[in-house]
Order: sequence, then structure tokens, then C-alpha cells
Amino acid sequence: MPERPTRKARRREPVREQAVIPYELPESTLAPSHAARVLWRVLETLDLGEFERSVKGVEGKAGHPTHAPRMLLCLWRYGQDACASERACAVVSPGGVAGLSVGSRRGCT
Repeated sequence: MPERPTRKARRREPVREQAVIPYELPESTLAPSHAARVLWRVLETLDLGEFERSVKGVEGKAGHPTHAPRMLLCLWRYGQDACASERACAVVSPGGVAGLSVGSRRGCT
């Protein structure tokens, strides 16, 4: 019987250098009593219409949408507490879950 040629098997090797995109719901990353949630509830009681008076991107006209004033104020105020010291800033800034839950990634500057 003739010898069969040796063939190299095709296989999939794990690629450990590839990026991973985590699947998580921002709403579920903070406890109900977290300071960012408390601050958000306080900001919901305020009339923030004055912040939007100068926005040019309005419904029915051209222009980019703006960030929600409530979100910006919440990030700003929460960031003041979270980044009160350089040590706290180093812990919070690499994309901590509190920032992701309210808005987007942020750094302390």
C-alpha cells in the first residue's frame, strides 16, 4: 500500500493579543444608592433649560446635537468629589464604571 502524503492540519489557535469588547449595561454598573445616582436624581429636579438656550442644533434645523446638560453637570460635580486628590484621580480616571454609567469615559484633570 502506498504511503499517504503527510498533510498539515488546519487549526485555529487562540489569539490572546486581540481586544475584548465587554458587553454590559451601563444602568446595571452602579448600585441604586451610588453617589452618582443620587446626584442624578437631584439634577432631575432642576430646570436646566437655560443651559440649552444657546444651542444651535435644534429639532427641524441643521446642527449637531449637544450633550445633555444634566449629564455634563453630573460628571462635573461627581468628578469634583471623585478626583479630590491625585491618588483618587489615579484610581478613577482609567475609565471607572461611575463615569461610564453617567456618560462616557473621562479623565481627571
